Amino acid sequence: MSGNLNPRIRDVDVGIREIRTVTVYPVAYGKKIKSRAFVAFAEMLDGFTTDQIRNEISLSKAILSVVKDHLSELIELATGEQNLLDDVDATQMVEIIEVLYEQNFKPYEKKSCK
Repeated sequence: MSGNLNPRIRDVDVGIREIRTVTVYPVAYGKKIKSRAFVAFAEMLDGFTTDQIRNEISLSKAILSVVKDHLSELIELATGEQNLLDDVDATQMVEIIEVLYEQNFKPYEKKSCK
């Protein structure tokens, strides 16, 4: 294996009874455009005015709404794991959501809220 791994790849420890490590990858753009979650995000942004998009609070609410409504799909896209929600506690879930946000939504927020 080469030493050129994507620096945005993160490992997160999960598990209720036994801890194991799950790797969280950035979601590939090809998967994003086919995903219900990212389509919903794009549709939400399409309905925003330019001022709303530039407002960090409006954009953050849109991101939180999409993550909440499509959490299971987003986790599966980013980890390849099915039913991971059944094996994480609240602290582990927050860490996974933070990674998902950093890798997949924050770039939109940075570009839009200027």
